[in-house]
Amino acid sequence: MIRPSWKVGRATWTESSSSCVLSYTRHRAIASTDFFQAALFSAIVAAFIIDGYKYLIRSSNDTTNQLLTQITQQLSASATASEQPPPFSLPPFNVPVPMRQVNILWFLSLSLSVACALTATLVQQWARKYLFTTQLPSSPQRRARVRTYLFQGVLRFRLCTAVDTVPLLLHASVFLFFIGLVQFLFQVDDAPAYALLCSVIVCAKAYLVLTLLPLFRRDCPYLTPMSGPLWRILQGLQFAFLFSFRRICKFLMPDRTLRLMNLKEYGSKCKERFWGGLQHDLERCAKESSQELDTSALRWTLNSLREPSELESLIAGIPGFLGSATITSETPQLTPSSITLYNLLHVSDHLGLRIGHLLKTQLHTPMPCVDALWHITRWYDVVNVPQWDRAFGEATLDSLRALKGSRDAAIALTARCTAALGARVVLKDLRRIVVQAPTKRLRIMELRKILQALMDAERPDVESLPDDEFIRDGHLLNMADVLTGVVPLLPGVDETRANVLWDTLDTLRVGLKPHQVSLGAQTAIVDAWNAYKVEFESWETAPPVFPRQPPGSLGRYRSRMQKLVGPIIQDIAGEELAKRDAEMVWLLI
Repeated sequence: MIRPSWKVGRATWTESSSSCVLSYTRHRAIASTDFFQAALFSAIVAAFIIDGYKYLIRSSNDTTNQLLTQITQQLSASATASEQPPPFSLPPFNVPVPMRQVNILWFLSLSLSVACALTATLVQQWARKYLFTTQLPSSPQRRARVRTYLFQGVLRFRLCTAVDTVPLLLHASVFLFFIGLVQFLFQVDDAPAYALLCSVIVCAKAYLVLTLLPLFRRDCPYLTPMSGPLWRILQGLQFAFLFSFRRICKFLMPDRTLRLMNLKEYGSKCKERFWGGLQHDLERCAKESSQELDTSALRWTLNSLREPSELESLIAGIPGFLGSATITSETPQLTPSSITLYNLLHVSDHLGLRIGHLLKTQLHTPMPCVDALWHITRWYDVVNVPQWDRAFGEATLDSLRALKGSRDAAIALTARCTAALGARVVLKDLRRIVVQAPTKRLRIMELRKILQALMDAERPDVESLPDDEFIRDGHLLNMADVLTGVVPLLPGVDETRANVLWDTLDTLRVGLKPHQVSLGAQTAIVDAWNAYKVEFESWETAPPVFPRQPPGSLGRYRSRMQKLVGPIIQDIAGEELAKRDAEMVWLLI
């Protein structure tokens, strides 16, 4: 078992404690807001109850009026010598049923609002106790452990559910108040009652829509306190139905059919959604649609960038976004990052054209763009994406030609490696078009011009080669150009930058068949190899123009070059030796 270091442990405790403090601070702020809202609404409801509860008791004014009426009748009877009225007795008092219902609704509304204020006060008290306990003077490790211990209790006892209950009580109190108010107005006057009823119905429908929308669209920003409980109710009903249906299917269907229906898996998903809540399902939906979200976010970012420095910062992150690309003989699988990059390059965003334009206008700081261009071009080769030239345009070709002669060895090396990988990708497009659509001569001529721009056009016979010979010899000639142009730059780069060359050569030799190319291409690669050997010998005997490398670097460069290019030269030398032996045999015969 590996024990983490104290520094790592302290960082972990610090992150955990910070999350606890942020969570409790959020709960305290929510509780404070709900407390003031509940207190204000309780005062409003109490003002209506003062007038409403009078309908539940006998009014003293009614009793006085009845007594005065009895006295008047008795005096009138005495004056006229008529029959005396019956003895005074108060009539039975009956509370009107509608007014009883109104008072029930209003008192329930008042009790819920007061409960909401009380719960908010308790949450504030819990938060203050938590902050007081976790901020006592002690060592950082001890405070972090106390915070984590208390936060685990918060999760175990579901404090978040208690906090979510506070606005739910307040909303329920508002609904009860308005229902009672509508019924009260119907006892006074129908016209204002119907007007209020219409407005309440409209608001209730809007509230219902806002409650149901998050259940069907997780990205909906509208939410009510009833959305979470309603989501759990629906998931619980669905789980109960699936559980019952699965029990019934066990008696009616064979096990194989039951396994094909996957009822157990569906039930477990419902159970997971029930306990996780609406927030957990929202995170799951966001994770499932991560590819579309990444593309949309990057597209919005790319369209919003106007300054070259801002665009350069975005481009500098492309190598890390793509990650490492592995070249295999199998059919490559597109990763989400690859699909996102493809959409940015081949849709209306024109990321490649903007990289080429930035390279052409910012040649004094081209390293981030050249690095990104090298990674993208290598990705083109790995996943066999076509139309590299149309994604980047002529500005990129002009920039690469200019950067090949840069005084900075690292920039020149990366530019030459990028041009070589671009030539390999364009050669694949040329082979595809020649085989599948040989009548598209305009596109073939366009690709040949791009290849001549990417490769060092030091051989006049390249332009005169037919299409099939150009495709056959192009890859080997491309490697010969890399050796000729990059080898003199090796003393001026470090091992990190030299890895770009090694990865480029490793890519260029994939699928290369030296024994199938023409004699001219074989001669070109052999001449480049011999020039490389002479160049390496001159490094060892004379001080190079560039700053000296750390001890042993040139030796590692030599061994790596021998490992990557040496087998190709040996195959060509072996083939030439076999041809000479065959000629000698014919002469002897």
